[in-house]
Amino acid sequence: MTVASYLNFPGVREGPLLAGRTVVISGAGRARGIGKATAQLLVAHGAHVALLDLDAEEVRQSATDVAQSRYPTIGIRCDVTDASSCRSAIDEVLAWAPAGGRIDALLNNAGLTQQIAAADITAADYPRITDLA
Repeated sequence: MTVASYLNFPGVREGPLLAGRTVVISGAGRARGIGKATAQLLVAHGAHVALLDLDAEEVRQSATDVAQSRYPTIGIRCDVTDASSCRSAIDEVLAWAPAGGRIDALLNNAGLTQQIAAADITAADYPRITDLA
């Protein structure tokens, strides 16, 4: 018996902090990226995690790496600059059995890496950068 259950606090959860919660993370396919590291942390706390990224093969591999037989994960290809791609990815998450038809949190982590100095960015570059927001 835990102290919380002994004191009978309403709303206190037993077990992993995020057990049964579904979290979607965009930009989570890179092997050494912040999105994948965040997914690992969330899975360690019991969450079911859907990883989204532009590279289908890479995001599926990241989902496999993150799961490590602990909690369900899924890797889904998604282009966050395309509304229909986003809708399709969300529909796939909602249809995913572990999600149970719900999404509890969304982490917008997708980003753009460029080999250019900030001073060299032109007005033509901005739509490509801001479309990810």
